[in-house]
This record gives sequence, C-alpha cells and structure tokens, in this order.
Amino acid sequence: MKLKRIFAALLCLCLLLALLPVSALGAEIVASGTCGAKGDNLTWTLDSAGTLTISGEGEMYNYYDDNPYSHLSGGPWTDYQKQVITIILENGVTSIGSLAFYNCSSLTSVTISDSVTSIGAFAFMDCSSLTSVTIPDSVVSISVSAFNLCNSLERINVAEKNPYYCNDAQGVLYNKKGTILLKCPGAYSGEYNIPVG
Repeated sequence: MKLKRIFAALLCLCLLLALLPVSALGAEIVASGTCGAKGDNLTWTLDSAGTLTISGEGEMYNYYDDNPYSHLSGGPWTDYQKQVITIILENGVTSIGSLAFYNCSSLTSVTISDSVTSIGAFAFMDCSSLTSVTIPDSVVSISVSAFNLCNSLERINVAEKNPYYCNDAQGVLYNKKGTILLKCPGAYSGEYNIPVG
C-alpha cells in the first residue's frame, strides 16, 4: 500500500513538472545588460530558450542616434540577434527604441505591455520570422518603417480601444479614422481593395 502511495506521488510530481514552462525548468540567462534611455532604467536578459525580456521603468534607448546612416546597428543584444525567438516588454517599459530589434531574424512573437506608448523607427525592421503583432491600447505613436521587411508578418492586430490606430479584417494597419493606410503586413498576398476615403 505504501509503495502505491509513493508511486502515485511521483506520478503527480511528473505531471506537475510537465505543466511548467521551459523557463521555470531552468532556461539559463546567456546575456544581460542595460538598454534604457537614461542608462540603467531598463535592463535586458536573454535566456537559453531565446526569450529576450526588457524590464524596468521608462523609455528604451534610441539606437538610430548612434548610426543614422547605417542599419547595421541595433540594441545591445546585436551579438545575439539570431538567438532571439520571443520578446517580452514588461509593464513599466514606455517606449521601444528606434532600431531596437532590427534583424532579429528568428523572432516569432512579441509581447508589448500596456505601458508602451511609442514604437520607434525601424524598431522591428527585418524581423523576417515575425508572424503577428498586437498593438495595445496605450500606443499613441508608431514611427516610420517600424515593421519594414517583416516578410512573414501575416497581420497587425490593434487593441479595440486604441484611440489612434486600428486594423481591418485582413490585419492591415490604419489610423483610427481609417483614412490613412499605414502598413500592409509583409506576408499579405493577393488583391487588396483600398477603401473609399
């Protein structure tokens, strides 16, 4: 009888471990640093599962200021760009810097917190594996070419209560009034009828 209880307890433990996310089972931090506009107001960590997490309070650094004529620069994780699969911008981050995630070619998903109010120029440029993105209610500014060369991007979703932006049924990004077409997702194919107005 005692052996059955031990076996049942071990079985329950195995089932619980199977439900834990990979990061809880020991994805190691492979690199870390700062990325804030004011120095160490924001920090970043990249784990062995390919998750880049930005945390802290305030704006990200604007990497376009370092090299305005070359798109070969980007965030301080430049040496690890090909390893980034997921990006998590935690609550407290208020802006995504220009060129921040340029050429993160393995990036498939990004979580933008409700504290983010602006997305910088070329922020996700050439993230060729990114398939979809959701713009939260809080975003009031999306700069030029933020999603340029995202050739796998199937749709851009905008939170319904966002006062500045919206998307149509095909995932095309518009201003809230629907009078300015801002971005057609890179993976969109076929005919697209631009609405009257």
